[in-house]
Amino acid sequence: MIKRAIEGTTTWLPDISADDIPEAIPNGISLHIKNGILGIEAQGVVGALRLANGETLHILPKIGDVNFFHLLFKAEGLQNNTLQELNSFASYFTNEDHTPPIIIAKNLLLSVNEILHRSPTAKRFKVKKNGNFVAGSLNIQKTIFGIHSRAHKPIHYTVKEKTLDTPENRILTAAINIAIDLLPTEQRLSYEPIYLAWLQRFPHSTDILADLETTAQNIASNKYGGPRDYYKRSIILAQILFGYRGYGLSGTTSFTGDAILLNTAAVFEKFVRKIISLEYTAKGIVVSKETNSPYSLYTNGSYSVCPDIIISEGGNLRLIADAKYKKPTISDHYQLYTYLSVLGAKRGALIAPSFTGFDIETKEFQTPSQHTITEIYLPMQNIDLAENFLKNILRHT
Repeated sequence: MIKRAIEGTTTWLPDISADDIPEAIPNGISLHIKNGILGIEAQGVVGALRLANGETLHILPKIGDVNFFHLLFKAEGLQNNTLQELNSFASYFTNEDHTPPIIIAKNLLLSVNEILHRSPTAKRFKVKKNGNFVAGSLNIQKTIFGIHSRAHKPIHYTVKEKTLDTPENRILTAAINIAIDLLPTEQRLSYEPIYLAWLQRFPHSTDILADLETTAQNIASNKYGGPRDYYKRSIILAQILFGYRGYGLSGTTSFTGDAILLNTAAVFEKFVRKIISLEYTAKGIVVSKETNSPYSLYTNGSYSVCPDIIISEGGNLRLIADAKYKKPTISDHYQLYTYLSVLGAKRGALIAPSFTGFDIETKEFQTPSQHTITEIYLPMQNIDLAENFLKNILRHT
């Protein structure tokens, strides 16, 4: 049986006891007791938590599934036409099914089914053979030796053979293993024929991270465009499922015991940075995230300064921004002001979601030192408007 909770709230579960909760409670989940009733509070995480009594707790995003999909898929570079397909597909599920992990798993299985019925990607590799006739590129030296030594099959040659053992197919094999496991038992039977048909034809991966890196590079270089665009959809869905399991989607996931959770704050930050980066990089403006920052708060190198987003042009800092999946606090303002002071920038932005409104809201703050910090609230009920604002963020700050 499936229990449901909403991210950002406390859900009271009168028929669940503390003994039903796994011993290792993942980060972002807190327990409360009120009048003998157990309450579960999920902050900044969505996904699934398997309970000790055999039931599953599904934590739903507070911005709604479709809006959360927009954030997640845009953050991973999914195209608008695929978003429309997935949103349409999601609308057919009942509330009992309507959770991000299950919908993504079902979409992936349907997507690989399309690959099965179309044209799976393959690669060619060279194989050295010998026989009585040439069937490829002749190896003259070995053939002369074979004839001279009166070998049973003296002709040596090299042929190119086709294999389905590619990084794309290997990660899809691993991903559908995750997908089938996420489905409730009563729904799994409908998708098992697709799952088994794929396993009969395609190999397993021996190095998931290497295969993920290869396919990510191929997506970046648009290798899966044109007639093989259906592969891109499958691979991105696979990346998202790997995110639930702790691979890829760096910094966004936690996997503890039977908990498969996605960090919504990390998804929001990645969405903001992806939209800004795609828009401004094409215009020759540098958009970066300081992960190994050369900047420090002190002269001895103590306490690195690592903003989420730095926008620079011609060596000049245009904007420093931090994404916050909450209303910015005074601590957030102090932190951003420190970034501006250390890096020598004058304009900063705190980008946060608006969970109720449908319009962009901004609040501007000016310091005595002429630093300007703008709070920007993006409407999660209108992702397209939020995306358009981010594409023009330098005009608005």
